[in-house]
Amino acid sequence: MRAALAFAPLLVVGCGTSTGAPPDLGAGDLADAALPAPGARMPVDAPLASLCGIAGQVPLGADAASMAARTAYFDRLKDLGAPRLRTDLTWSLVEPMRGQRDFRAVDRLFAEAKAAGVAIDPILDYGNPWATKGARDDKYPPDDPADFAAFAAAAAARYGDRVAGFEIWNEPNAGFRFWKSAPAGDPIGYARLLAAAAAAIHAAVPSAKVAFAGTVFTPEIIPGAIDFDGQALDAPSQPGKRIDLMGMHAYENYPPSTPPEFRNDTELPLDEKVTAISALLAARGLPAMPIWLTEIGWPVTAKVSLADQASYMVRATLLAAHAGAARIDWYTLYDGPHPDQYPPEDAFGLMAYDPMPGLDAPPATKPAYLALRNLLRVGGDLVVQPTTSLVAPSGGARAIELRNGARRVVAVWADGSGDSPSVTITGCSPMSASDLSGQPVALPGVSLVPTGAPVYLAFDCP
Repeated sequence: MRAALAFAPLLVVGCGTSTGAPPDLGAGDLADAALPAPGARMPVDAPLASLCGIAGQVPLGADAASMAARTAYFDRLKDLGAPRLRTDLTWSLVEPMRGQRDFRAVDRLFAEAKAAGVAIDPILDYGNPWATKGARDDKYPPDDPADFAAFAAAAAARYGDRVAGFEIWNEPNAGFRFWKSAPAGDPIGYARLLAAAAAAIHAAVPSAKVAFAGTVFTPEIIPGAIDFDGQALDAPSQPGKRIDLMGMHAYENYPPSTPPEFRNDTELPLDEKVTAISALLAARGLPAMPIWLTEIGWPVTAKVSLADQASYMVRATLLAAHAGAARIDWYTLYDGPHPDQYPPEDAFGLMAYDPMPGLDAPPATKPAYLALRNLLRVGGDLVVQPTTSLVAPSGGARAIELRNGARRVVAVWADGSGDSPSVTITGCSPMSASDLSGQPVALPGVSLVPTGAPVYLAFDCP
C-alpha cells in the first residue's frame, strides 16, 4: 500500500503548524530546551501486544482457495501474537451500482475473523467509478462526498459494534496513486470527504470511532503528512472536530533503507514523527486523540538485509510505543511475487511469497517475523514505560523498559549515532538475557556494549 516514488525528496517541514515554521529560541528561552517537545506523549498504558497488528489484504471470495488463504492468514497473526488485521473495506466492491450494496464478502471476513479470534480494523476506501464523472478506476474521489458518506454509514451500521475504528481512505496525499487525478492529493477535498463520512458514521452509530487516514509522512514531490494533514485540518469543513483518531504512516524516504532512528535534512526519527503528528493536533487546540500508526515497514533490498529488516522492525515497534502510538501495524505479512524487482513493493513481507496460501506448505518466515514474534513473547503482556532506572545508555545506545509489576524487561540496542555505545546496569542485576530471536546470551556484568540487534534484559525487582 506504499506509494512508489521516483523523485528527489523535499525538505521535511517543521512540526508545529501546517507551514512547519519552528519557533525561534532566544537567550531567554534556553531554559525551555529541556522541556518535553511540543506534542510529546506518554506511552499508552496497555500491553504491547494489544498495540500491534498487521496491515495487509486477504482474498474475500467464497471459494475453497480464498477460505483457506484467510484461515492461514489468521493462523499466522495468532502465531505472531498480534491477532489484528488492518485491511480494506472497499466501496466499489460493496456497492458496484448506486444504491445496490452487497456486504456478503465482508460479512464472511468478519465472521471468520471473529471465529479465529482476530480483530479487524477496516479502511473505508476508495472511490467508485459510478460516483465520479470520467473516473477510470476506483481511485478517484466521488464528485459528491455524500455518496461516500452513505456507504460509510451503512458500513458503520453493520460493523460499528465490532471494530475499534473506521479509517477513512489510505494515503490521500499520494494522489497519483490513491486520490486521482490530483498527483499531490487534495487536502481540502479530503477534508470534505472525511467530515461527511465522520458525521454519517456518528449519526448511524454514535459510539463509533473515525480515524484520519494514514498519510505518507516524508515529502517526496507530494506534500508530506505535516503539510497535507495540517491543510486538511484547517479546511472550512473542520474534520478535526469530527474525528476520534489520528492516522499516520511512518515510512522513510522511499524505498525505506535507513534505521528508524535516522535523522538528516530530509528525515525525522520515527518517534519524532509520532510526536510531530501529536503536535499538529495540539497546535490546533484539538484533543490528544489516539494516534494510529497504521503502516510501518522496510523492504528487503540491497541496502536492507534480512537481519536489518528484523532489527529495524523491532526497534520501530518499541520506539513508536514509547512515543505514545496507540496502534502499530506492520506492513505486511507476505512478500509479493516479485520481491527482487524495483520498486520493492513485493519485498516488505515478514514471510516469503506464497502463491497458494493455506493450500500448500507454509512459506518461509523471514528473520523479521521471528524477531517480532519473539518481541511479543518476551514483552507482549508488559507495558512500555516512559523511563527506566535499571540501566543507563550512552554513546548512541538505546534502552526501553517494559513492565508488569515486579516483572521488568529492558530492550537495549545501538542506534548507530555514536562511536562507543554502552549500557550500564544501574538497578538490580538482570536475571536473564536473550537476543533478538529469543536465544539466551551471557548475562552482562556492570555494563554491556549493544549492537543494532536488540537484546532483552529480564529483571524481577521492585
